[in-house]
Amino acid sequence: MDLPRRYAYNPRWRNILFCFAPAIVVLVLARFHWIGVVLAIPFAAFALMLAMRRLIFPRFIKLEQDALLLLGGFLRLRTTKLSYADIELTQETVHKSKIFQMIAFRLRTKERIFEIISTMLPDMAS
Repeated sequence: MDLPRRYAYNPRWRNILFCFAPAIVVLVLARFHWIGVVLAIPFAAFALMLAMRRLIFPRFIKLEQDALLLLGGFLRLRTTKLSYADIELTQETVHKSKIFQMIAFRLRTKERIFEIISTMLPDMAS
């Protein structure tokens, strides 16, 4: 593999729409009554935050010769440099449901645990 290499690490549009769908359903079922609007606001706000994260703050995971640049924090906006030598354990966890499958790749160091979530990568092969 040629290094350095970058992988986009953003929410997929399908996931953003999946978060926005409950807001639409609540509005339709409540026939746009004020209670329906109040219940729909959190779903719509979260979908809007994910869309802004994808469009305004695009992020990447970068593989370098000696380190890995990962994202962490709220909405994965903060970049952290992780040396390959600091990694103590790697673990892959598969979360399955009837609707979707998510794979989380965990990297443990002495200080903390980092996760790379498959639904934030461009495709499952990445």
